[in-house]
Formats: sequence, structure tokens, C-alpha cells
Amino acid sequence: MGKAGARIVLGGASRGGNASQKFRLFCLFASFLTLSIGLVHISNKLSTQCVSSETTSCFGPWLYWQKTGDGLADVNGQYWRTVFSFNTSVFFDLWTPIFLGLASLHMHIPALMDSSSAYERDQWQFNCIFFIITALFGSFGYAGNLGVLGGFVNITAAVVCLVASNFE
Repeated sequence: MGKAGARIVLGGASRGGNASQKFRLFCLFASFLTLSIGLVHISNKLSTQCVSSETTSCFGPWLYWQKTGDGLADVNGQYWRTVFSFNTSVFFDLWTPIFLGLASLHMHIPALMDSSSAYERDQWQFNCIFFIITALFGSFGYAGNLGVLGGFVNITAAVVCLVASNFE
């Protein structure tokens, strides 16, 4: 079995060896951090809970149920659709860190990695650009201080990827 067959998720590159494995581990950490930023952001949006009134009662923590009046009035639009919506301004603003975190975790699946060194070098360069995009559009503006920390970790991961492309 050649070197390509012995690879693991974080595993040794054909020429980069131990350094490449450490680079991958750092990028995996950045990916999990981005996903965490997305989960905290969603959690912050879901922290507002339903408050019963004379005309409405709570149907779970985030849905209103009308007790009186017009049962077809749009009482859930003011909250529910600020989290679950295909309105592009709501959808992308809310779910971007989750999708970028999942996409960056996707890069660590061994079955999707090629064994050729040219592919690995190009992949490191792609990851460099991807982590910069993740920092700018999926970390800095979300989840308070965690987002700022995650943004700088993603920028560092981009630099790590750039350095790693020279090891391959």
C-alpha cells in the first residue's frame, strides 16, 4: 500500500509529512470554530422566546397561537420568519457561518482528497482563499468576541495553508 493509501483524516501528505499533518489539524480547528460561531449566532437569534398575552398563547417557545380574533392573522411573522426564511437578506445573514463551517469541515473528508502532490498544492491554495472568505464573511461579524477570535483564527489558517502549499 502506497503513501496515498495510508492517509487518514488529518494524515500525512506525500512530502509534507508531520508539518502537513499539523497544518491540517490547525485548519480542522478553524473549521470547528467557524461552525461554533454559526451555532452561537443561531442560538442568539433563538434566545427570544414567546410571551403569552390576552390574545395569544405560546405554542412551544417560538410560535404564537391566537386565542381570540382572526385566527389567520400573521402573528408568527414577526419572530419565526426572522430565523426560518428563504428571504435572501435573512437567510444569508443568519446561516452563512453554519454553511461555511460545514463546507470547511468537508475539506477534511479523506475520500475527497487526491493523492497527487500537484492536487494537494492546489488544494492548499484553494483553502487559503476559502479561509480568507470565511473570516471576512462568516466569522468577524457574528457571535461577538467569538466571531472576532474566529476571524483571526481563519486568517491564520489561510496563512498556514499558503505555507503548506510550499511543502507539497
